[in-house]
This record gives sequence, structure tokens and C-alpha cells, in this order.
Amino acid sequence: MASTEVKCNEKPEVKEQAAKAAIAKAKGGGPLILKTPKGTRDYHPKQMVIREKVLGIITETFKRHGAQTIDTPVFELRDVLMGKYGEEGGKLVFDLADQGGELCSLRYDLTVPFARYLAQNNIKSIKRYHIAKVYRRDQPVMTKGRYREFYQCDFDIAGEYDLMVPEAECLRIVDEIMNELDLGEFEIRINHRLLLEGMFSVCGIKDADFKTS
Repeated sequence: MASTEVKCNEKPEVKEQAAKAAIAKAKGGGPLILKTPKGTRDYHPKQMVIREKVLGIITETFKRHGAQTIDTPVFELRDVLMGKYGEEGGKLVFDLADQGGELCSLRYDLTVPFARYLAQNNIKSIKRYHIAKVYRRDQPVMTKGRYREFYQCDFDIAGEYDLMVPEAECLRIVDEIMNELDLGEFEIRINHRLLLEGMFSVCGIKDADFKTS
């Protein structure tokens, strides 16, 4: 039978002093500087209230459109990640120490884990959302919101559908979320190769003039 011991009579300052002493002892003494690692930050209760409300609105919108959520490990096999990012992207990946014969790295985004999940489970069609933290070994600029640890919000429709139908639904989802968040006027800009090719075609430009072999 398992037992759990809960202590409620310890003062917070006592716990803090004990933690400091333990860390200082592990470091062999010396001054202890309490700070978050570069490119990361703490979020206080009031900030978390706002975050949870925003994520709640986003999540409910995804579910309303029939999406399911998944969760994947915060780290993946290094070979799997490098297969997508390549050498340049690999410079921004946090590598982990070998802990038993597998070389792993922290996930850089949620796209590669999703692709691995689909292939590993032989899933041909799914509408999924995933909201989770990702990590990038980049030079952070905190004042511009550029962090090494941050949340990414992904919505993907995998499978075969009529042309442009998934794209149209994604635009509808973004519109619904932005309106429900009530952030004021906004503009959605679309960057899609097929739309660009269609504009060129309407203008009478030949494929050979803008398509490379």
C-alpha cells in the first residue's frame, strides 16, 4: 500500500532557505543566483489567468470544427528531427546528453512530431490540434517576444480532400478565434502557391515564365 505524507506547517521562507542551501551544497558553496535560464521566463498567476482564457477560446474553436488533440514527447530522436530541419535548422535544436543509447533533442516545433506520429501509427486522415511548448537554441530577444521556450499552437488537417477546402476551413477558424478574442480590427493575409499561380494564369503569364524546372 502506498502512502503519501503532506506537510502543511512549514513556512514558505523555510522551504526556500532549505532549497538554497541544498543547491549551494551541490555546487560546493559560493553565492547562489536565482534566475530563469536565458530566453525563458516565469508567468505569474494574473498572467496565467489571461493565458488560460485565451487558450480556452482557441481550444473550444478547434473542437467546434471537429478537431482532436494529441500529445507527443517534448523530445524526439535526433535523427528524426534532423531529417526535417537539416544542418542549418539543426543549429537551433537543443541536443540532450545520451541517456542510454538514444541520441535525442528537444522538439523545435510541433510539425515534425506530428508527421512522425502519423507515420508511426499509419494514420491517413485526421484533424488535430496541439498546443504545447517548443524549444529553440536561438539568441533570445525578450523585448521582442523572442524566447528559447515558448508555446506553439498548431491546427492541421491531414488527408485527401477537395482542393482548397481545408485551407478555407483554416481561414474560418482563424477568423472565429480573432473575433471571439475581441482584439479589434485585424487582417488575414494568405500566402499560398496555388493562389499565386492562379493570379499569374488570369494575367496571361505562361507557366514557363514563372515556374522553374
